Amino acid sequence: MTQAQSPQAPAGAGDAEDEAAEGRVYTVSGEDWDELVAAANEARDFQSGERLVINMGPQHPSTHGVLRLVLTIEGETVQEVRASIGYLHTGIEKNMEFRTWTQGVTFCTRMDYLMPFFNEAAYCIAVERLLGIEDKVPERAQIIRVMLMEFNRISSHLQGIGPMGMELGATTIFLQGLRMRERILDLYELITGLRMNHAYIRPGGLSQDLPPGALEAIRAFLDGAPKLVHDLRALIDANPVFIGRTKGVAYLDLAGCMALGVTGPMLRSAGLPWDLRKSQPYCGYESYEFDVPVNDMCDAYGRYLIRMDEIEQSLRIVRQCVDRLAARGPAGSDTDPVMIKDAKIGWPARLSLGPDGLGPSPEHIAHIMGQSMEALIHHFKLITEGFRVRRSGGRRDPGDREHRSGDGRRGQVMPFSEDVRSRLDADAAQIIGKYPRPRSALLPVLHLVQSEEGFVSADGIEYCAAKFGLTEAEVTAVVSFYTMYKRRPVGDYHVGVCTNTLCAVMGGDQIFAELSEHLGVGNDETTPDGKVVLEHVECNAACDYAPVVMVNWEFFDNMTPQSARQLVDDLRAGNQVSPTRGPGRLCTWREASRILAGFNDEQATAGPAAGPASLVGLKLAKEHRWTAPEPAGPAGDQPSAKESR
Repeated sequence: MTQAQSPQAPAGAGDAEDEAAEGRVYTVSGEDWDELVAAANEARDFQSGERLVINMGPQHPSTHGVLRLVLTIEGETVQEVRASIGYLHTGIEKNMEFRTWTQGVTFCTRMDYLMPFFNEAAYCIAVERLLGIEDKVPERAQIIRVMLMEFNRISSHLQGIGPMGMELGATTIFLQGLRMRERILDLYELITGLRMNHAYIRPGGLSQDLPPGALEAIRAFLDGAPKLVHDLRALIDANPVFIGRTKGVAYLDLAGCMALGVTGPMLRSAGLPWDLRKSQPYCGYESYEFDVPVNDMCDAYGRYLIRMDEIEQSLRIVRQCVDRLAARGPAGSDTDPVMIKDAKIGWPARLSLGPDGLGPSPEHIAHIMGQSMEALIHHFKLITEGFRVRRSGGRRDPGDREHRSGDGRRGQVMPFSEDVRSRLDADAAQIIGKYPRPRSALLPVLHLVQSEEGFVSADGIEYCAAKFGLTEAEVTAVVSFYTMYKRRPVGDYHVGVCTNTLCAVMGGDQIFAELSEHLGVGNDETTPDGKVVLEHVECNAACDYAPVVMVNWEFFDNMTPQSARQLVDDLRAGNQVSPTRGPGRLCTWREASRILAGFNDEQATAGPAAGPASLVGLKLAKEHRWTAPEPAGPAGDQPSAKESR
């Protein structure tokens, strides 16, 4: 860390012109103690015999291993402080880049162990703003958020005031502050299950509602809290050492706060009543009655007074939260939820506390494991992949239903017309009639709607959800689970290059790379003429003919980069192309989707199906008269010697 200091600071780097313009420059970056001592000697900082340069941290226990201070001390007076804050970085931001948006809460709650609920709330509000759902977060969830943040404000202030007294030698102040703080942590544990690192506030609401007895426990705390605050203030205000060592100490006026970007109690103790709860309300703070404490003392004692006053105002807000929750009556996931009802964003399970901890309720497990395959897929997708938010520039992921324009159209795709819907209804009825359970027909009906537009659009998802009595989130989960369904428009020909192990070794990777360069597109992208979409696939189930390319699910075997380029050129030029196996005519992508929906094109048995490479094993078995072993007989029966041979 490099900073400019006054001319009296020890010299560390920079020429004479820099020193004249900025003051002396020093560096604090670790392994630099010899340099610091040499600089101090050169600056003659020890002339009085009282001046010392002391390294404090990051190993010092009171800084928790995250802060290094190089102190210049003269007697008992600290003349200079040089801070190195690099030890605080724990890689949280980088870790969150590789997690879902919901999992991000688990990281940000740990960024400041004194204020976890504020971290969680700030992060979730930002995510909700990106999703455009700020006004859809349930009111009950917002009330509980406010209540927990105000409890958090109290516990954080107590953790500041208590140790402040201990550093001045007043251990009783520390213990008195901790006594009240411990009772708040007990409430955290009752409500969230944890005393810290809660991950309780989630995008869209909360992880769960208040447990039974929570409001009663909070009211009991509120009844005893005023006396605890009074006792702490009486203990501190009557302590001459505390007052003597805080009044007029660490003076920072309003101009200094503004220059340094200081906010919070420090800014309010400088005379400016700046509080985001009033100036930029969030979570419904504008509907609560409270005051913003302010004074103009500008010193450590003034900040202590601000924090104590804020504790009393926070208790006032918590009381209002409890009254509002009590007036709303018993909680219920349907009547008064704590999570947004959009199943694509909210956690898919109703959590409950079981013998192995907090997890999906038994009812939810029974539903996804024994009643609804769509619900199981939705649960799996949402847990493993999470939801998506806006990309940079305000663009949304393809197929996202949140990008409707004012007239109800989604993207550039018009809703299904009456003629299209009538045709789909007639075809869907034929498909559904083949299955004993109508919901089992979801996959072929998805192929049907894909054959209409060339991909499964938001309208197609809406159509299937209504047809089978599912939520749009459940249908979306099924569509995104299977790669045979596409969420963006596909050209006339879908070219899939197998890049699984055998095909890759045999040249599949090279084929894909050369096709990508030849067509000027990347994976899952369509050529500008709309003819071809290129995709690498995990396996085409044709290893005996590797490397294999599939066009609209028809096989092209033993491909080379040259033959693959010729293939896509012929497709784009409209030339006749025949698969290596299967029918002699290659259908379009939409025609292939209709075939997969169950409508026969009379070519299912056309052309060769299995070639010589696939039949080698059968040929060898016949030549050697190999047969499968006979099933074992009843217990205790042994085959005869002839049978064994």
